[in-house]
Amino acid sequence: LIALTVLMVLGLSGCGTTPENEPASNALVDGGTTESEATPEPTPPTPEQVENQELTLQLNIGSGSYTGSYSGGMLNDLPQGQGEFLTTGTSGKPRSYTGGWNEGHFEGEGLWKHGDRKVYEGTFKNDRLVNGTIYVGGVHVFYEGEFRDGLRLEDVQARIDKYAAEAVSYAGGAWSNYVGKIVALEEELVDVVQRPSAVDVELHVRTSDGGSASIMYYPAYGEVLPQPGSRILAYYRIVEDTSESGEVLPYLQLGAFAKL
Repeated sequence: LIALTVLMVLGLSGCGTTPENEPASNALVDGGTTESEATPEPTPPTPEQVENQELTLQLNIGSGSYTGSYSGGMLNDLPQGQGEFLTTGTSGKPRSYTGGWNEGHFEGEGLWKHGDRKVYEGTFKNDRLVNGTIYVGGVHVFYEGEFRDGLRLEDVQARIDKYAAEAVSYAGGAWSNYVGKIVALEEELVDVVQRPSAVDVELHVRTSDGGSASIMYYPAYGEVLPQPGSRILAYYRIVEDTSESGEVLPYLQLGAFAKL
């Protein structure tokens, strides 16, 4: 009788248990969630496509606020994904950006054009180039490489030395005679106009013949610009450029300068 009782207890203790190699259907997984409760990752919302929608965007470049027409992906009332934005600068001249967007800012591969004069092409982050190319005159490479805060990462003195090694002196005559060459000119720096959030500066210079000129320059990250009144040796690459009227003219592209 005692043996029979032990067998019955042993038999009952095995009832309702799960086999050792088979987990229960409500076993905990992923730190406490049961298999029946586990849910897939949510699918990111898909931007809707818009055409010629008027927008005002706050960008981290130039004047900051730009109003224009946008076509492309839109999410939460901001450009997202791929799209094109057509606007104007403070001068009233056309500007455009075509490429990647993230929450209303340039991000990814893109092309930012200031009319046909200045072009920024490459990889953008928060509206500024991080790797790419600056073109002047539409097609002439000013710099190609990496950027920080939208400014080129380049050794300033190395650039000056490179231009100086190739430079010739200006001996008078038509600038068309110097196309394809680098010419060194002594000038007086009258003023430096540097706008907030801009990646270029405007240099006002007085030339050796008493004339004056306004020149755009793209400073390097950390480059210290000379003060107005300084004498500089400016290195210009002479290239051919097409004017708005279609005329081909020599164009003086400031590549580097040294304080005298």
